[in-house]
Amino acid sequence: MPFKVYKSSAGSGKTFTLVREYIILALKKPDQFRHILAITFTNKAAGEMKERIIHYLRELSADTPDINSVACKFLLPDIIKETNLNEKEIFFKARQVLNSILHNYSDFAICTIDSFVHRIIRSFAHDLKIPLNFEVEMDIEKIISEAIDLLISKVGTDELLTKILVEFTEAKTDDEKSWHIENDLQTFAKQLFKEDNFLHLEKIRSLSISDFLEIRKKIVKLISFFENEITKTSKEAKELIAQNNISIESFYQGNKGIGTYFENLANGNFDKIIPNSYVTASIEQDKWYAGKADAVDKAKIDTIKDQLINIYQDIEKLKEKQYKNYILYKLIFANIYPVAVLNEIEKIIEEIKIEDNILPISEFNRMISKVVISQPVPFIYERIGEKYQNYMVDEFQDTSVLQWMNMLPLIENSLSYDQFNMIVGDGKQAIYRFRGGDVEQFALLPKLPAEIADQFSLERAAAISRNYTEKNLSSNFRSKAEIIDFNNKFFSHILENSSPYIKSIYDKCTQEFNPENTGGCIQLDFIRKDDTENYNDISLNKITEILQELIEHNFSFRDIAILCRSNMDASNIAKHLLINGVNVISEESLLINGSENVSFLLALASFISNTDNEIAKYRVLYYLLKNNFIQEKDIYSLGNKLKKDNNESDKTIHTNIFIKYLKENNFNFILTSLSAKPVFELFE
Repeated sequence: MPFKVYKSSAGSGKTFTLVREYIILALKKPDQFRHILAITFTNKAAGEMKERIIHYLRELSADTPDINSVACKFLLPDIIKETNLNEKEIFFKARQVLNSILHNYSDFAICTIDSFVHRIIRSFAHDLKIPLNFEVEMDIEKIISEAIDLLISKVGTDELLTKILVEFTEAKTDDEKSWHIENDLQTFAKQLFKEDNFLHLEKIRSLSISDFLEIRKKIVKLISFFENEITKTSKEAKELIAQNNISIESFYQGNKGIGTYFENLANGNFDKIIPNSYVTASIEQDKWYAGKADAVDKAKIDTIKDQLINIYQDIEKLKEKQYKNYILYKLIFANIYPVAVLNEIEKIIEEIKIEDNILPISEFNRMISKVVISQPVPFIYERIGEKYQNYMVDEFQDTSVLQWMNMLPLIENSLSYDQFNMIVGDGKQAIYRFRGGDVEQFALLPKLPAEIADQFSLERAAAISRNYTEKNLSSNFRSKAEIIDFNNKFFSHILENSSPYIKSIYDKCTQEFNPENTGGCIQLDFIRKDDTENYNDISLNKITEILQELIEHNFSFRDIAILCRSNMDASNIAKHLLINGVNVISEESLLINGSENVSFLLALASFISNTDNEIAKYRVLYYLLKNNFIQEKDIYSLGNKLKKDNNESDKTIHTNIFIKYLKENNFNFILTSLSAKPVFELFE
């Protein structure tokens, strides 16, 4: 049986393919479903797959199957072809499988990869040397904050830790950054929980603070050696120019030219170590004189330019030998303190985990991988390997390297018994790189990523290669013809000048479509603006304009979705549309303070609490004006009256005029007194 890989695109029937393969396997034996494990990426996807399987089985097992149902029309022909069963046999077996699933629903193994790994960890907690009754901790931020608080509390008692934290703070101050280090610690402590950092962190875990301080000393020496050599060589050029009494402005391009280049390096400005085009023009194109240089300056430059060329070449030789290492040393030096503190934070986190009896969900895959890479037959899979015979993995493009590494022993074991396995994915839809998803390993199949290089994983990969079969789901059954045609042309165009890596991800992205399935439309608007226009204002107005056009063409608001690049953009667009009378379903619109009525009441309450609150008064007036309770001309007259009648020594006059105006517009106040402060009660 093959290891089948389906590479799909949007709308190509990926879920249908998974369901079809699942049902084909299950129909072979009524209880076969117990031995199939389907892994999806989200709980929603797992639930959808379960629903589809049961729905299709119900259609196939009906007393009188509907020949126009999806199962009979599209699924049944494939089942007949794959199983060599006739329709009557398929209907009978479908009824058996459905009854078996419904009576043994807990064995219906369609779940997320996280829940599957959690089940393994829970079953083998004793063997993995973790508490049997551990609790799964989802809130990583909480653990990190607690660990950092405990770390900082050790300042003053732990000498080495205090030293490195103080020096870290001083380094930030020297770089003109905030001396507060809590946010920095919070940021890089998150690296401890990222799967793709596991192998790198393992290499430095044994180092102590003393080791890091020693490494820092060596790094400083290596950096200083290179900088001293560059400075020493550049000073020769600087002194040569000074001895010949040549002004920097006399060289080609003056302050931007080769004279300034040598001066910068001689003064230790190593961020200028890469010569600009004017400097290289002097060396390569023999351009040495500024336009204003006289004959005397030119003659002086001519006498030393060969020496300057030799000095320049000496600097280039130094850079060729050591510059790459120098950049590396600088990066290490800049991050040595965070990395040193990282180990201390990890130790504290381990203490918190033991004390609170918790296990972060991000560590599940890492714990299993330690066993997987060290044993030819991982003991934690003994029971799982016997229970499940077929493995089906969905959304493989979002699977992390560790997750794939942990799945390899199971799939290899299944293939050794000649069992069917499959994965489905679409590299173009990879969106979870931030949590370890690695689309490159999908493009590399059946090969493994370079970081999986242990002996056992390579042997397992060889088994997969021997059984590897790839299929491309090229037909789009969902989208309109115009959409698919545009996508085909767009991707074909951008791939012409793309890198080999990008081409491997978007390989075979052209989709087939039904030319009769028309009605789609794609419109690209490029917003052009001059210096007086604001891009955000233009785009907001453009969105409003497009919405009005769609409504005029008989679309309803529920047919329209606006996708944004950031939450801030979504919030601004939602506010703009709400102000313009468009009811928007968004986080912004669902917040209670997004209601105009609530905002009005809050402004009124602010005014009652503090009668001198000018902002609250204007918010009240704005609400009344917008809802046509008052007229715009009345606000102008009120403003003039307030300016004219307001006595700075008596703030209540201003307030009384405001209240009087509202009363004149049928908004009445009852004046009461509370702690000698005016309080107002509003009613209509």
